[in-house]
Amino acid sequence: MVRMNFVKREDVTYATVAERLAAFAIDSLLLSILAFIVSKIFFLATGYGIILFLFANIIFPYFERSRWQASIGKQLLCLKVVDFSGGKIGFLQTLFRSIIKAMILFLSHFLLLRVYIEQASDTPLILFVLWFLFVVICIGSLLYSKQNQPLYDRATGVFIIKIEGRTLTKT
Repeated sequence: MVRMNFVKREDVTYATVAERLAAFAIDSLLLSILAFIVSKIFFLATGYGIILFLFANIIFPYFERSRWQASIGKQLLCLKVVDFSGGKIGFLQTLFRSIIKAMILFLSHFLLLRVYIEQASDTPLILFVLWFLFVVICIGSLLYSKQNQPLYDRATGVFIIKIEGRTLTKT
């Protein structure tokens, strides 16, 4: 992992784990609705998961590199995606962040599904142990980080910060 000067700035407020989870929930809901509508319009009975995956890997990177530097969920919570200098993240950062995030989600779901499917028979203990360790490492990395960064943000040098002076309510 590369050490970065940005993480030591006192004038930066990092998004909390709760804020990140809330933004993720909002984005997931909106993305699911969009994927559901598209799958119904084009009569795609089995393509919902593929549409969801494609949208997540196209829409999120687009918004994170846009002038808003945030997905809709992050925008609603006054959060912004930045690089170590506080600027807009680069294309390769966005690409690698999306790939790593997708791999983490896929692997965790795959291992969980294998544990569930194998439950009827004798579940290999190693599958459960792998899934448990994987979840502990992913969640632990998020909770252990002073900047509340999951593995994919640490690997790509990306930070989610609070936009100071901006709130949801007008005063």
